[in-house]
Amino acid sequence: MSEHLMIYLDESGDLGFDFSNKKPSRYFTIALLICFDREANKTTIQSVKKTLRNKLPKNAAELKGSNLAIAIKKYFLKEMKKVENWCLYLAVADKKTWIEHHNNNHAHSLKSNTFYDEVAKRVFSQVDYLETAKNVDVIVDRSKSKDHIVAFNSAITDAIKKRLPKTAKLSIRHAYSHEEAGLQAVDLFCAGAWRKHEKLDIAWYTEFSDKIAGEMIYKF
Repeated sequence: MSEHLMIYLDESGDLGFDFSNKKPSRYFTIALLICFDREANKTTIQSVKKTLRNKLPKNAAELKGSNLAIAIKKYFLKEMKKVENWCLYLAVADKKTWIEHHNNNHAHSLKSNTFYDEVAKRVFSQVDYLETAKNVDVIVDRSKSKDHIVAFNSAITDAIKKRLPKTAKLSIRHAYSHEEAGLQAVDLFCAGAWRKHEKLDIAWYTEFSDKIAGEMIYKF
């Protein structure tokens, strides 16, 4: 569909696995917002900025999916839908069944970074448009340590390059969400997908579900 893909990645839920002594989230979600062309990417940026300007207090630095009223989210989505050339991919991991499977099959403990990278690789495996892309830019919410960034980039590069044309160019960049409007946009969608599974709250999810090109639930 596009020769140049702009892909924004964000996650919702925590990386805790101690269900006996603590109360981590059961589900961990990674979402990809894929813009197929410059117009879609420009509209994404403008939708975030317009929502910030018109619907939030002047001191608001960014949009956050966890604390926005649904009316504001609908306003944002209306702006996003002024163009069609974008879609969402979702990977939802059931951490409780995942850790049970891991503990039954491995002697070592499950590292949160390894788990994160595996879920990320799986969501990229869903994307249908990599085989024809000439350029792929991946922008990731900067929440990882330097070592994890290196490991993540290596894992994702291996997963994506297997499906790209040999001459295609791939870049992966980690940025803070207040610096990248696209990361704020995908945060809104990711939070909605997570709430669907964790809280059984589909109010926001149903508003954007028609833009979901792929959604998979992973038990392990």
